[in-house]
Amino acid sequence: MESKGGKYLKNIGAVFGYLALHLGVQVACGTVLTILFMISAIASGRAANMEELAVKMLQDNSTLILIFSSAVTLLTVFLIARSRREGFGSFCGFARIPAREAALCLLAGVAGNVWLSMLLYMLPIPASVMEQYSEAYAALSSAAPWADVLATVLAAPLVEEVIYRGLVMKHLGRIMPAAAAVAVQALLFGAGHGALLWMAYAAAIGVIMGYIRVVTGSLWPSLLFHIAFNASSYLVDWLAENVLTDASLPGVLAASAAALGLLLLAIYRSASRREQSGAEL
Repeated sequence: MESKGGKYLKNIGAVFGYLALHLGVQVACGTVLTILFMISAIASGRAANMEELAVKMLQDNSTLILIFSSAVTLLTVFLIARSRREGFGSFCGFARIPAREAALCLLAGVAGNVWLSMLLYMLPIPASVMEQYSEAYAALSSAAPWADVLATVLAAPLVEEVIYRGLVMKHLGRIMPAAAAVAVQALLFGAGHGALLWMAYAAAIGVIMGYIRVVTGSLWPSLLFHIAFNASSYLVDWLAENVLTDASLPGVLAASAAALGLLLLAIYRSASRREQSGAEL
């Protein structure tokens, strides 16, 4: 029989193993691409400006690297699941949910983005912090707009949900209460986003997505929330430029916060009724 200490170490090891996989694959993909570019630069006689060209190459292909590294990470998780004779979906925590919960999660993602964007705009955040955030956020803009959209709306949400709300939360939940597991994975999720402001709001959204994951018992709802959250950033940017005014911001902030709260409550009630009725996930 496995001891309590052995169980703790095993699950903590799994948590850091999956985090290392996620980060390591990204670093490896970027490194391999840089090496290939340097070899190409030397062969073509452009070695004099190699460092500058390499930096530009990484910037121009940042989201392509993210897409490729996400695919490699998910393939690795798939192989791990198969090695344990489990399906990818059950291993990561995907389970069927009713269409109404899917719709609620999509709407909650949009409301969450509007609320957070308005909050960040109204808070007295130091210019240096905003500049650091803007520089980090610029990494999601490359020379291929289609890759930017694909990486932001699909690749990043999918791999991050599998790693954080799927595998990390699964192992944390085996050694601590659900609320603690939600908080720890949110802090780890935030820490993986680099800039201070990005880390803070990623952790906050990580709590919401962890809550959704716990109350619904499936990874689909948090994934749908994440996809809608990221996709609606394009809508928020358009609204900020064409519709919103300083006078309207407090009202939009209050309305989006209320909408988010009501939608999270509706998700909880829907999941509770489903559990009580014994409906299939």
